[in-house]
Amino acid sequence: MKNKKIVAETSTAFVEDATVKPVEEENFEYTNLNNALVEIRKTPKTTGYILKSQTAATIDLNDPNKLLDYSLLTSKVMDSTQELDKLFDIGKAESILIEGKTTKTLCIIKGENKASVFMEKTADHNEILKKIETTQTVPKIAP
Repeated sequence: MKNKKIVAETSTAFVEDATVKPVEEENFEYTNLNNALVEIRKTPKTTGYILKSQTAATIDLNDPNKLLDYSLLTSKVMDSTQELDKLFDIGKAESILIEGKTTKTLCIIKGENKASVFMEKTADHNEILKKIETTQTVPKIAP
């Protein structure tokens, strides 16, 4: 595998009629999803997670040496689902499961946030998905 250098670039673009989410709402979504992942991470067969938004990232892995591999894997999977949607009009993917010989990865797109949960092959990914799906991502508005 070739070593790749990851470079962060910042650019500013002006878009007419763009919907802008208040920072508090984005932080609310990210924070609640992160809290759910912290709880999921406590389960014995979960080996780590990566959570990314447009402005932040949280990483918790048993083996930090696999960070680059896991990041590239999940990034390519997320990009591939977008390409599949364009080619076959299958709709936006909300979750993707990748199973290997001994491990599996659950990739989730929730709003503007992308999460990947890494686990042993025998872990119950459906239970993890349920916990994430029930995570509140929009603040409740008082009546």
